[in-house]
Amino acid sequence: MCRRYAFTLIELLVVIAIIALLMAILMPALQRAKKQTKAVICLHNLKQWGLATLAYAAEWDDQLWCESYPQAGAVRTTPGDWMATLRPYYQDVDKIRCCPIATRPSVDYESTEMRGDIDHAWGRPDEPSDSSHRDFVTKESYWGSYGLNRWVTDPLDNDERYWKYASTKNAGEVPVVLDCVHWHLRPKHDNKLPTKPLLIYRDFPENGRGGTQIWRAFLDRHNRAIHSGFLDGSVGKIPLWTLWDVKWHRRFKKQGYTRAAFPFLQ
Repeated sequence: MCRRYAFTLIELLVVIAIIALLMAILMPALQRAKKQTKAVICLHNLKQWGLATLAYAAEWDDQLWCESYPQAGAVRTTPGDWMATLRPYYQDVDKIRCCPIATRPSVDYESTEMRGDIDHAWGRPDEPSDSSHRDFVTKESYWGSYGLNRWVTDPLDNDERYWKYASTKNAGEVPVVLDCVHWHLRPKHDNKLPTKPLLIYRDFPENGRGGTQIWRAFLDRHNRAIHSGFLDGSVGKIPLWTLWDVKWHRRFKKQGYTRAAFPFLQ
């Protein structure tokens, strides 16, 4: 008579333990692969914005767009204007408006800026804020998780800090479009350092007040770094502690901070 063989309880527990062990080994690798995929897509998006910038400059004799959001005085535009300016040079804004890590619309209902954060974009689709405010959001369907370095523009005055032309020395060091909680930023070398992690929209002061403009890019989206497209069309990673050494404008003075200046990043 043939006897039917079945697994014992101990054998089943051993099999389950082996499967659990394999999952524990594989899950971190899968998570890393997922993050790496998102990072590649983010750099691809920024590459498209960089190519659009160069295409614009090529059509306008190397000159960049005219400033529409001066540091003082009347504002001539609304958030997302750089997306509108570059519209003839890309195909679908929905494919490149956001870093894959921050595709969800803003949850900031306390500010007309509709600030973003690590996981959220600035603005919300088809939902304008107070149109009388300087930081009215949004213009048409322009919202996203990237912002424009506002020093990259043709200024309304003779301010020599601005990058007026695309073909400039060290263009590969000049950020143009980058990870940002706001539709633009205008950093200065005396902007103060954050003393804690900046995680949600409330951590980013409205209007960059108190010398915090640079905080808009202080986002731990890519392993203590952000991604940026540069004026020569290249893309790359900027570690957060080096944001004060980036050539934001022509007169920007490097501060030489090290990672040790930001103990919460350790």
